[in-house]
Amino acid sequence: MAPALHATGRSLNAQPKSHSVSRADLRTGLLPRLLLSMQIALALVLVVGFGLISVSLVRMYRTGPGFDPHDV
Repeated sequence: MAPALHATGRSLNAQPKSHSVSRADLRTGLLPRLLLSMQIALALVLVVGFGLISVSLVRMYRTGPGFDPHDV
């Protein structure tokens, strides 16, 4: 995540020197930041989904099948 934040961030020295921000600066910085936030959100959804599925799978294996499986 650190390289992605570094690539989308601005130089710390350039920010205080320029007092005005042009529309082109806003547009060029918006798309990478939007893509980065969408990627982080998707990764978070996938991690939470994997956790929920794994907990459900463990619970399923701990419960019985509901019938006697001997001689079936």
